[in-house]
Amino acid sequence: MIRNFLRYKEFSYIIWGETLVVLVHRLGEDFFEITLDILPIKDLYIHEEIVPILAERLIENIKKSQFQIDPIIVDEKTGVILDGMHRYYALKELGYDLIAAAKVDYMDPHIIIKNWYRAFKSPTNVEKVLKVIESFLEETSLYLETSLNTSIDTKFDLNAVCEIVFRDKIVKVFSDEKLDIWQKYHKIKEIEQFLSQKLNKRILYQSDKQAIYSLSKEEISMIIKTPPITKKDVISFAKQGKIFPPKTTRHILPARPLFLNIPLSLLKKMDNEIFDMVFIDPPYFLQLPNKELRRWTAKTIVEGVNDEWDKFSSFEEYDDFIKRLLTEIKE
Repeated sequence: MIRNFLRYKEFSYIIWGETLVVLVHRLGEDFFEITLDILPIKDLYIHEEIVPILAERLIENIKKSQFQIDPIIVDEKTGVILDGMHRYYALKELGYDLIAAAKVDYMDPHIIIKNWYRAFKSPTNVEKVLKVIESFLEETSLYLETSLNTSIDTKFDLNAVCEIVFRDKIVKVFSDEKLDIWQKYHKIKEIEQFLSQKLNKRILYQSDKQAIYSLSKEEISMIIKTPPITKKDVISFAKQGKIFPPKTTRHILPARPLFLNIPLSLLKKMDNEIFDMVFIDPPYFLQLPNKELRRWTAKTIVEGVNDEWDKFSSFEEYDDFIKRLLTEIKE
């Protein structure tokens, strides 16, 4: 059902399946693979918080258009959403059971994870900012240290919670307590919101390179450098239900499926108890050894199945698939 709504660029070739579409993007002699699918919303995990005002706007847009615009990006192994948290939230709030997704192997080295820096555009008095920060930190376990290195593009100090960078000064925020990466980002959220309120300045979110360039060209006056985050961090905390603040991660993929508009009518499950009987022809997991097998009575040859749709990694995976299928049918 996906293929009728797909317009594609950037992909070298497409493999059509019965229910799946596999997009393959060539990278020289290598390739990057994306599988388009319709997934149950209940099986997915977000890793960043939802911004309420953005979510409400999206809900209204979806109501008007009656489409999901573009698939969300999901790690195929864990169900963690890499991009599309607000589309997930909007469809869930609207009562939909399914969502169009582009499944990827998150550990593929072609997928790069970066983080967003916080930037302030209007002119800033350095000493005033530092006094504001110190007034906030007085009630916490955090403290400031001025860096001896004033180069704005130095490598991030992994012991710091964050670094506040001016054109000619760098101040690092440390904690008396040992904080994990999730705790650090929530401390940063508190700092940036406090600064925005007290200084009456809007927060901009920029890539590391863009922020450093903008500061060097005096297009912005201050940066809050955030600590690097790993793919394992994203998966681990998302599966625990510990969500990072908005604009924590920035995922760079070699290609994305765009202009794929999924009608909302495809994203609703059927009501329960509407059928008297269901007839199914499921996969058989029937890859046979390289020898001839004959039926005992009829003496006819048993033919194996070597198509991709019938392949599973183990009997456990096959049994799990059949159990989930039968559970759905029973409902």
